[in-house]
Amino acid sequence: MEARYCCGHQGRFITIVFVLLCSNSRVSAQSVTITVNTVAPNYNSWPLAISGADLSSTCTAGGFAPRSSLTFQWRLNGTNVTALASATSTAEGTVAKDFVVVAPGRKDAGWYSCTVSNGSTLVQAFTYINVAYMEATSPLVTIKALSGQNVTLLCSVSSIPPNIMYTWYRGGSVDSSAAILGQTAPMYTVGNLSQVSAGSYLCRASNSYGSTQVAFGVTLLTPPAIRRVNTTVVTVGNTLLLNCTVDSIHPPPSYSWKSGDQPIVNTSRTTVSVGGSGGGSGLLQVRQVVYSDGGVYTCVATNSIGQDTADFSVVVQGPPYVSVSGGGVVIAPEGSTPSLVCSWTAYPPPSILWSKTGGVSVSTGGRYSTPSVGTLVIGQVGGADEGMYLCSFSNALGSGNGSIQLVVIEIPTGLVVSSVGGHSLELRWNAITSRTHVDQYVLEYGVQGNLSYKNMTFPGNSTTGMVWGLSAGSMYFLRLKAVKLGMAGTPGNQIMATTTTTVPVLALVSINPLDDARSLQVRWHISDTGGVSILVVNITVMLNGSVVQTVTVQPSWVEYWLVTGLMPTTSYTIEVSAGNAVGVSSVTSTITTPLAPPTTPTKPSIVSETSHSFSLNTLIDSVGSAPVQFILINVSELHSGQSHVINASINDTSVVQYSSDVTMTSLGISLLIEDTGGLVKPNIVYVFSVAAMNTVGASHFSEPTDPTSLVSPGYSSLYYIVAGVIGGVVALAILLAAAVLLYTRIANCSRGKRISINPYNNNSDSPLKFSGDYTSSQNAEKPKTTPSPINWSKDARQT
Repeated sequence: MEARYCCGHQGRFITIVFVLLCSNSRVSAQSVTITVNTVAPNYNSWPLAISGADLSSTCTAGGFAPRSSLTFQWRLNGTNVTALASATSTAEGTVAKDFVVVAPGRKDAGWYSCTVSNGSTLVQAFTYINVAYMEATSPLVTIKALSGQNVTLLCSVSSIPPNIMYTWYRGGSVDSSAAILGQTAPMYTVGNLSQVSAGSYLCRASNSYGSTQVAFGVTLLTPPAIRRVNTTVVTVGNTLLLNCTVDSIHPPPSYSWKSGDQPIVNTSRTTVSVGGSGGGSGLLQVRQVVYSDGGVYTCVATNSIGQDTADFSVVVQGPPYVSVSGGGVVIAPEGSTPSLVCSWTAYPPPSILWSKTGGVSVSTGGRYSTPSVGTLVIGQVGGADEGMYLCSFSNALGSGNGSIQLVVIEIPTGLVVSSVGGHSLELRWNAITSRTHVDQYVLEYGVQGNLSYKNMTFPGNSTTGMVWGLSAGSMYFLRLKAVKLGMAGTPGNQIMATTTTTVPVLALVSINPLDDARSLQVRWHISDTGGVSILVVNITVMLNGSVVQTVTVQPSWVEYWLVTGLMPTTSYTIEVSAGNAVGVSSVTSTITTPLAPPTTPTKPSIVSETSHSFSLNTLIDSVGSAPVQFILINVSELHSGQSHVINASINDTSVVQYSSDVTMTSLGISLLIEDTGGLVKPNIVYVFSVAAMNTVGASHFSEPTDPTSLVSPGYSSLYYIVAGVIGGVVALAILLAAAVLLYTRIANCSRGKRISINPYNNNSDSPLKFSGDYTSSQNAEKPKTTPSPINWSKDARQT
């Protein structure tokens, strides 16, 4: 079967004519028609339904046979739909079926189709139906903006047909009196937003088929602005409530409180909270108020736009609260002007009345004055002013009291000197009798010419005292003051007294032996010359009760001296004496000199040089506390700087040719240094120095010899001839010199001549000078700082 159709549009009718061609010979060709009649006005050539009004459509079929078996099916955009109301009516040659949509909306717009079938034949007819509507995209719009900004309101609606008329209103309802004249566009701009222009706006959109509304809420974003309040007065013991309030603002702020720079937090007495609505308020609650709660509190309100602060002044009222400092005690020297201060806190300000113990009223005038409320000043206080003072405060809410004890430190009187000594003064003074006990008396005293006073204390119940440790023959200034409760008063009148003269006050500070064990450094101190000049200072050295040395120290103000010429390991008694015109004082001490090493040998003299050895002589001035055991010879090459030490026993005859006790303590030594073992070598210039060692220790090395070297041996007959001639000449000269020397010796011996040589002293390394006749003698006098000179007598063993 082949179907062909055509569609004709005739006003409100859509007629579709189908021509059915059947190949079956039993069915004859016939014409089938379907007509869809939509009851709605036309719009843009399409049927239009009004939103909210019922939509009805009738599908009429004709040309079918048999008509009694026809079925109808409606579809919207290809999806089967069920008619809410359906009726069937017949006319001549046709069958009609109604389709009703109750209160159609936007979802009911689209392509509708009617399908008619008789079981073997199926035909369709189509129609497009629009639904007229008016809808707001968002019925309520909220906009937030800052002050001064321009805000644009867009009335967003959707409608069919699209021809819309707009009306704007100020407020939340359609009120002709609130209509904004001249505003017919979908957009309205609120310029320069302020507190006045912020609020509600309404847009009404309408066309010929209906209307809708869009509501706008315009919110002004503002920083907080705290309402200022007057001073808050609260009574002691009540609850303080401060309300930090801001006008309705957006966004709502947060609140905090502080006192000074310190934030206020929740405690057992303090609560910080937020109350109210809209902008709200910050609440500060302080329970059981005390006077210290008064002052200035600061509220801080903050939102995302800004911040505001406001100060709240709080005055606490109540009965007087009185306090006194210093434990309620005021200590004042006699003659001073003390202030008695009762500190108070009260509101309203109180009145005050001062009184003294026993109910005696203290009125202003004369020596009493009250420069401020709570302060009593007493001029030129004396002992009679001592006592307890009361301060009484009162106001309309109550009263309060305080008490202050006044302690007056009297000036001591009657200070006199009852006895004078060389180093002491005895004093006497009058006793102080008053309400308050004297803790102690303090004597201030100083010598004439020195304004720095020293202090000496005496018990509070005493009236006499002795001052010790004074300088003899000196004038002193003295004054006395009393001490009460740890505070000193004003000193009394100053007196003068002069101590008598005495012998010097002498103390031995120290006696220290020096390293050589033969010298002592003595130190002393004269703390008091006795009031007159020191005439002489002597140092006496005694051994076993006998004086072995006496030294007069010059100048006399020197307080140390070096005593020399002593023996090691010997016990000496040292006496230091000082004398003035009054007399002599002395101090003594016993000390034993320590063990001592040998003294430094003299500079060695080179007696001879050969091709293989050197001969040296030296003198050890003192062997020390024990015999010399070793001789140390330092051999140094002059040009290379290399050196080595020969350690020879005093009994090693290969080196120590001989040793001779010159005196009880001195030792002369002759040394031989040979080239054996490479100790010395030819053609090298040497210098030698010598040290000595005993069981205590070693001496320093002596001053080095003059440079010298070994005599080079000959290597030809000419050398020996020349050497022989030179040797002969030298021998002849020696013989002549020996003859002269022998003659001189004989002459000197006959006259008893003595020639002394200087040994080492403690301050010089100068060698001994060997000359003349060597007979030993000991000088009667000795220098202060050097050993006694020693003389040698020649010996047959010396060359």
